[in-house]
Amino acid sequence: MQLISRFRNSLAGDKINWVRPENIHLTLKFLGETPVYKVPGIEKIITEITSQNKSFTTGLKGIGAFGSRYQPRVVWAGFSEPESMLNLGEFCLNTFHKYHFYRDRQNFIPHLTLGRIHEIRNKKRFWDMVEAEKETTFQQVEVKKLILFESILLKTGPVYHELFTVELGS
Repeated sequence: MQLISRFRNSLAGDKINWVRPENIHLTLKFLGETPVYKVPGIEKIITEITSQNKSFTTGLKGIGAFGSRYQPRVVWAGFSEPESMLNLGEFCLNTFHKYHFYRDRQNFIPHLTLGRIHEIRNKKRFWDMVEAEKETTFQQVEVKKLILFESILLKTGPVYHELFTVELGS
């Protein structure tokens, strides 16, 4: 992840809460506050999703940002073959919706959140850096499992506990 490190180092003077590398993940469906008694049902949904989807390889491609040009909010990495991620994401959202875990209003945009922006001093330099890296493919990744995480927010950042994992195509 040299590109991410280089990007991060270039923005060291700005106020960005960078995601720790071990916490970087793709969120297919955010469930929010969920009662414990629903976890077995969620495990069944994940098993249904994985039984109907195969693993695949894609590349991490490009750096981008959510928010306006004047107030970027999130720095992210995209994927070189977003169709594979979009298909998996849509299948996941539709399956959860079928079991009354409804979709929110936002479109699914496959990405890995790298950092949450609080202040960028030189926005032109920031956007020039984003533009320079938008077509750079910098790492191949194998998408081979779905994980149900419990997220606990602490002052030091989120802590993720793996509750359930299923291999795709199993």
